[in-house]
Amino acid sequence: MFLDPVRGEYSHSADADWLTGCEHLHQAAERQGVHAAALRWVGRYSTSRGPQASRVSSERSYAEYPPDPARGYEVVGLLRLPVEQRPRLIEAYFSEPDHAEHFHGMDSAETRQAVVESDQIVGTIMAAIAALPDHDRVTLLVTTDHGMLPITTDVNIQRIVADNGIDADFRSTGTTSFVYLRDKATKPAAVAALRHYEQLEVLLPEAPPPYWHLGSGPRVGDLVVSAKPPYFIEDVAHWPWYLRWLGNRGRSSCRRRSP
Repeated sequence: MFLDPVRGEYSHSADADWLTGCEHLHQAAERQGVHAAALRWVGRYSTSRGPQASRVSSERSYAEYPPDPARGYEVVGLLRLPVEQRPRLIEAYFSEPDHAEHFHGMDSAETRQAVVESDQIVGTIMAAIAALPDHDRVTLLVTTDHGMLPITTDVNIQRIVADNGIDADFRSTGTTSFVYLRDKATKPAAVAALRHYEQLEVLLPEAPPPYWHLGSGPRVGDLVVSAKPPYFIEDVAHWPWYLRWLGNRGRSSCRRRSP
């Protein structure tokens, strides 16, 4: 989640138009004449330019996504096409085990079952590759977009900002919150106030930590608040509607350091 000075709020959009100064892998492949397939892949389409790969999945909402096994067989079907029709790059996103871990926990029975099913899908794709006449020229990469740690408590960043008189907008998800100050001159006071909370780390774009690969463009907040495990941050707007009143009246869920 972040704010763009021109486009406004970004919220998990797959639209390739959000990308600035670079391109997705399938875009680079197509630009070089390599036909690609992007199945539920971020950047598979562009609002202004249309599909960004030769084959693009049509789903636009979570409800339209096929089950992971069906997506796996879709990949197998592409692999079995004649060489002259087969995409030379196939990108496919699968929901699991991410979905199960988010909603049932890392050590749940649902997550274990999701891992088993994901392993079976990978095995099915590997078997399809092995059966190809040119199997020795096919590379399979399995990757993920993030890891996970157990979490227990949601930080009420809205209450913290209000309690400290910080005039700012913010966008949060996971363990981070981008804070966009309406008056840049208030930054030292805002940093000092937020650094009083034991559960939070305050990072500055102009002095990034060595592990940070975020950059310092206009989409990055004037400061970035990072919650330490097992805390996390999710904006009140994403809470269930019957709990959103807690954004202004509920506890912050954070302790101040002793003076």
